[in-house]
Amino acid sequence: MFLTLIFFHGYIFQKKLLKVNNRNSFYETGLIGLIITLLISKIINFFVPLNNNILYVNVIFLFLYVWFIKENFIKNTKFDFNVFLICLVIVFLNIFGSGFSDDIDHYHFSFILNADNRNFIWGYSFLNPLYGTSPLWLTVQSYLNFDYSRLQDIHVTNGLIFFLILGLFISEIKVKKNLFFYKPYLFLVLIFLLLKY
Repeated sequence: MFLTLIFFHGYIFQKKLLKVNNRNSFYETGLIGLIITLLISKIINFFVPLNNNILYVNVIFLFLYVWFIKENFIKNTKFDFNVFLICLVIVFLNIFGSGFSDDIDHYHFSFILNADNRNFIWGYSFLNPLYGTSPLWLTVQSYLNFDYSRLQDIHVTNGLIFFLILGLFISEIKVKKNLFFYKPYLFLVLIFLLLKY
C-alpha cells in the first residue's frame, strides 16, 4: 500500500503538475513520489496530526483518481518485473532481519508519537537539542505508520526507501549505456548499498 501511495504521488506530480510526457522508470517515479510524500507529510503536520485518518483519506483520493482517470499507468511507466522481484526479495530479507536501533526509544519514538497525535510543536528543543531537529525521515515515518503497529512500520518505510534506490541502480545497470565509467560506478554503489543494508 505504501509503495502504491508513493508511486502515485510521483506519477501525479510528474504527469499532471509538471506535464512530463516521457516514460520514466517505476523507481524514478517512486523516488520522486517519496520526496513529494515527505513534503506533503511535513506540510500536513503543520495543520493536523499525522494519524491514520490522513493516510486513509490519501488512499481514498488516490483510489478515486485511478478509478475516474482510466489511464494506463503501466504503459506510461518503464517497469521490469525481474528487477522488481529481485529487489523485493532483498528488501524482505532486510526488513525481517532488522532489529530496532538503540535511538528509537530515545527520540525517534517520541517524535513519531508527537507527529501522530499533535500538530508540529514549535520551540521543542528546550527539552533536548535532539528534539529541535525536525527530520523529514521521521515525519514520513509518522505519515506511513499505522498507530496500532507501534513502530513496526519503521522497517517497512526504511525497506521502501531501500527498495526504490536499489531498484533504480539495478535497472540503470541493465540499461545499455556507452559511458565507460557509468556501469562500474553504479555497480560499486550497488555493492555498497547491499553491504550497508
